[in-house]
Order: sequence, then C-alpha cells, then structure tokens
Amino acid sequence: MRRILYLLAEFILLTIPLTWAWLRWGSDAYTSLILAVIDPLYEMLGATHVKRGPTGHRFISYVPFLVLMAITPRIPTRRRIWGTLFGILVIFCSHVGMLYVADRAYTEHENDGAAVAQLFPFLLVTDGLPLMLWFVLARDFLRSAVPGLREKPPSE
Repeated sequence: MRRILYLLAEFILLTIPLTWAWLRWGSDAYTSLILAVIDPLYEMLGATHVKRGPTGHRFISYVPFLVLMAITPRIPTRRRIWGTLFGILVIFCSHVGMLYVADRAYTEHENDGAAVAQLFPFLLVTDGLPLMLWFVLARDFLRSAVPGLREKPPSE
C-alpha cells in the first residue's frame, strides 16, 4: 500500500508541473508542429482543415503517458526508452487521425450533433490511448502489482 501511495504522489508531483508547462508552452508549439504535418497531408488527400471541434485540448494526452512511463518501476531501460518513443509516435499519429476525422465530420455535418456523434468514438480511443500504451509497455510491473493479472486461466 505504501508503494502505491508513493507512486500516486510521484504521479501528481510530476503531472502538475508538466501540465502547466504543456499549457504554457507545449500546446502552441505542438499545434504548430501538427499543423505543419497536416497541411501537406491534407493537400495530398484533397481534404480541408476546418479547425473546429473538440480536438485541440486532447493533445495533452502526452503528459499522462510520459509521467506513467517515467515513474513505473521495473520497466527495463530499453523498453522504457523505445516504448516511450514508440508511444509518442503512436499518440502523434492518433492526433493526426483524430483531426482528419474531425475535419471530415464537421465538413460533412457542419455544427450539428451528427458531427460530434461521428467523432465521438475516435475521441474515446485518442483519450484512452496513453493508458492502453502504458498497459502494454508496463505489463511486467502490472502483473506484479495486480495479483489477478499473473494468474493463468483455469484449464478446462
């Protein structure tokens, strides 16, 4: 129990300043980066970037992923480094995909509820992706921390 409280405290103490830094500087820089990638991509696809919808504030999903990767014990160094880099790439691709789906939905449906309904599943996946990536990359730690995960299913 003490170890869990320590990890929770570490999570909070890292998340607060990283969130502040992201909101202060990172968000604008990242938005510029993603637009630099999206604009030529959209040009190739013949799509239009309408810049609407509930998407931009979801870019902060890097913060919990990076904090979880930094504080989780017993992740081998190689997996921690390569997993973090892989996770950053996957999250970036999910943001590009989410923006594309949002632009298509808002172009097709304007500002009605159908656009949000079409976009909603992609928002859920994008929001949950940092945790899903961490589950995979921290599987050894999770098996040791959560007793039920290390048990083999009963054979029939």
